[in-house]
Amino acid sequence: NFHYSHHLFPTISREYFPITTPRIRSLCEKHGLPFIEVGFVECVTGMVTNMNEVKKEFAKHGAGTLSLVYG
Repeated sequence: NFHYSHHLFPTISREYFPITTPRIRSLCEKHGLPFIEVGFVECVTGMVTNMNEVKKEFAKHGAGTLSLVYG
């Protein structure tokens, strides 16, 4: 799971993510910050759930107001 590395270092090559991720995890632990790792299936399930929630809000509020709900 290299999500943190991807967002903290968006311009570095993916080949460095296995190096940066343990360092980020260690830094989070040092400062008492959460470092949450999610497996592939759980990640995809979460994304689909979120998309369904957004779809429901979109249907409820209509186009043009969705940005007010989420943003």
